[in-house]
Amino acid sequence: MLKNIFHNCLSLLLFLSFLFSQASPEKRLDAKYYLVSYTKFKEGKKQEGMEIIQKYFWKADREIKRKVLPFDFITGEWDHIVFFPLEDGTKELDWITSPVNAKWWKTMVKEIGSEDEVIRIRQEFDNCVMKSKQELAYTQF
Repeated sequence: MLKNIFHNCLSLLLFLSFLFSQASPEKRLDAKYYLVSYTKFKEGKKQEGMEIIQKYFWKADREIKRKVLPFDFITGEWDHIVFFPLEDGTKELDWITSPVNAKWWKTMVKEIGSEDEVIRIRQEFDNCVMKSKQELAYTQF
């Protein structure tokens, strides 16, 4: 019995010492953060959705020099994924509308002609989407 108590206490001490030795603050070095957007299109709507992305969204991204990383899947749950760089790291998440997104929107309005038309195109795109999600990712590559 005493041997079991001693063994359990020793195990607890070892665990706690490991736990607290890992608790010192540590930052990721040279991390680049991305907002990752996943899209699954409705049946028969993938081509229409991709045409909107290529005709309008990518054009605006190129215009503002945002270096997005888009991928289209051959297999798996999702049809399209885009890595949007967070130029200010996670601080960019503090914004309701970030400066980059505001610039993108203004570029869309300028290219298309009116805010109402941008909203209409965005709704047209949203009508192609079955589901979507966003996640955060980082790389130190």
